[in-house]
Amino acid sequence: MEHIINPVDFSDHSEFALQTGAVLAKKHNAKLHILHMLAIFKSLITNSDTVNQNEMMFLLALAKKN
Repeated sequence: MEHIINPVDFSDHSEFALQTGAVLAKKHNAKLHILHMLAIFKSLITNSDTVNQNEMMFLLALAKKN
C-alpha cells in the first residue's frame, strides 16, 4: 500500500476515519492524501436563485474556514 485517500467532511465520523487513515499510513509507510468532501445539493447547482447561490457560497466559506 503506497497511497491512502481519506475523504473528510468535518463530521465526527470522518475525524475517526482520518485517525484510522493516519495509523494505516504510518504502519505501511504510505502517503496519506486528504480529500475534503463538500455536500452541494443538486438544487444549489441547477437553480440560479440568489438564495441558493448564497447558501452555496456559505458552504464553501465554511469549508475553507475548517
